[in-house]
Amino acid sequence: VGTVALTIYLGGIWIGPRTGVLAGLLLACWPSQIEFMTVLSSETPMLFFMLAGLAAWCARGWPGWTRALVAGVCFAAASYMRPTALLVPVVVAGIDFIRQPRRGATFGYAALMGFVMAACIAPWTYRNYRVFGAFVPISTNGGVNFWMGNNPASTGGYMGPRPATEFGGEPARDRDLKDEA
Repeated sequence: VGTVALTIYLGGIWIGPRTGVLAGLLLACWPSQIEFMTVLSSETPMLFFMLAGLAAWCARGWPGWTRALVAGVCFAAASYMRPTALLVPVVVAGIDFIRQPRRGATFGYAALMGFVMAACIAPWTYRNYRVFGAFVPISTNGGVNFWMGNNPASTGGYMGPRPATEFGGEPARDRDLKDEA
């Protein structure tokens, strides 16, 4: 329900109210959105937090610093589930930087959003350092996921990686598989 509401809101401010409602209806009836409701997976909450971050960044009537703070928390929450979410704030702020006449303010709000995200992610990064003995901002699966679809033996189907113990730990496996892909 929250994801549908955020879709309606964002569609409404980006394109128009009718488009927002249509997008919300399509999302509410989309088979994968219905199917994933009963499955514990990262896709559903990640999408919610991503849309919440976009809605906060684009919110009308909110002061810029409030938008940056809320968006930073939401984007950090999304990145905990899917680290690729770390790229979205850069793109969103970059688009605003190009489009907005007040580039200095946009840069300042983007920096604040980045600081908030870093503060929210820092405890997990510290935990990873303690566990792995290496700098791992969020996860050790970016290179592994890249390898699953882009390695020399890839057929388009699921390919499970070799155990981390064969590489000397998770960070090493992630790095080596990314290099192989």
